[in-house]
Amino acid sequence: MKRVLTILLLLLLLLLPVISVVGQNQRKKIEVFTNTNIETLMICYELAETGGWNFPSNYCHTLNEVVRERFKAFRQHETIETMNMLLQKGFWLDRMVHVVLNSEPFPKAKTVYTLSEKNASLLSGNPKKAQQMIDEFVVQLSEFYRDAELHFFFTAYKDYYTSVNNEVRAHLPDDGFIEAMEGFYGKSATSYHLIPSPIMKVGSGFGPQIRNEKGMVVCNVFGPLIRTKDPEVFGHGYGSKYKILNITRHEFGHAFVNPATEMSQNKELIQQYAYLYEPIKSNMRELGYTTWWICVTEHIVRLGEVRLSNQMDTGTKTKKLRDHHVENKGFVYLPHLEECMLEYEHNRDQYPTFESFMPKLLRSFAFVDHEHTQEDDLWLLVFRYVLRSYLSWL
Repeated sequence: MKRVLTILLLLLLLLLPVISVVGQNQRKKIEVFTNTNIETLMICYELAETGGWNFPSNYCHTLNEVVRERFKAFRQHETIETMNMLLQKGFWLDRMVHVVLNSEPFPKAKTVYTLSEKNASLLSGNPKKAQQMIDEFVVQLSEFYRDAELHFFFTAYKDYYTSVNNEVRAHLPDDGFIEAMEGFYGKSATSYHLIPSPIMKVGSGFGPQIRNEKGMVVCNVFGPLIRTKDPEVFGHGYGSKYKILNITRHEFGHAFVNPATEMSQNKELIQQYAYLYEPIKSNMRELGYTTWWICVTEHIVRLGEVRLSNQMDTGTKTKKLRDHHVENKGFVYLPHLEECMLEYEHNRDQYPTFESFMPKLLRSFAFVDHEHTQEDDLWLLVFRYVLRSYLSWL
C-alpha cells in the first residue's frame, strides 16, 4: 500500500509542471498586430480637410509627415471627398474604425458591417440608403488602396511597423490583467487585440468590439502615447508600460460598458438625470463628450479603471489615477459612483455581471448632491472630493 501511495505521489509531482504549463498556455493573451485596413483609413483621414489635415503638428508623429508628403496628390480622390462628407454628417472616426474592422482586408471591397439605427440616422432618413453609403465607402477605400499603391507603402515600412508592434509587446500589462478584467465585469471575450496605429494622432484611441464566428473580439486601436521626433533614438511613442496599461484598461473597458449603457432601458434611466450634465457641460465638451449619455458612459468606463486598479495596483497608484480623472479631467461624479460600486463588489452572487448592476448604478445618480447645478459651482464639487480625499489620508 505504501509503495502504491509513493508511486502516486511521484506521478503527481511529475505532472505538476505539465499542469502548470497547460494552465499558462490556456491563459488569454493580448495579441498585438498591424491592421492595414486601419492604416488605410488613417491615411485617408490624414488627407481629409475635415479629418486630420488641419491638426497642429504637435498632435502628429513622424509617420504623419511621411504620409502627408507621399499621398498629398490624392487629397482630391473620391474616397477623401466621401470621408469629408461622412465626417460633416457626424459619422466620425470611431464609427469608421468599426466599419473597416468589419471589412475584408483591402483591396477587397466587402464589409459585413451593418449600421445601427442611430448611425444610419446620421447619414439619411432612409436606413437602406445609409447602408448603401457605407458599402460604397468601403468600395472607395479599396479603390484608394489600389490607386495610391498602398501595398508598396506597407512593404516599404514593414520593418517600421514590426518595430512599433515589438515596442508595444515589450510593455504589455502584467499577466492576470485579462482575468481580472473579465472577473470584474463578469463577462468574457474570445480574444483581445491591441492594434497600434502610428499614423493616428498622439494620445487618441478607440475601443471597438467586433464579433466573428468564435464570439466577441475586444480591440484597442490607438495612436502613439507620446510624441517622439526620432524613433530610432527615442522609440515610436509606445514605450511606457504605465500608459499602455491605462489606455488598454480604458479602451477594453468600453467593450464591456457601452453595450450596457446602450440598452434602451438604461438609456431611459440615464436621461432622467440629464440635469447633472449642466455643471460639467463646458468641461466635458472640451474633452469631446457632447451629450449626457456619452458623459455617463465615460464616467463609468473610468469607474472600471479605478476599481480594477484598486484590485491590482497599490493604493498610491489607484489614488493617482482617481485624482487624475476627478481633479484634472473633471469627472466629478466618479467618487459617488465608486461608493455605489462597493455594493456590486461585495454582492457578486446577487450581481454576477456588471451589466446586471448597471440599472442600480444609474439610479444612484438620484442621490447625487445636485444643490449646485450651475456651471460656476463646478469647483465646489471638485473641492469636496479633494477635501474628503485629503482627510482620508490623515
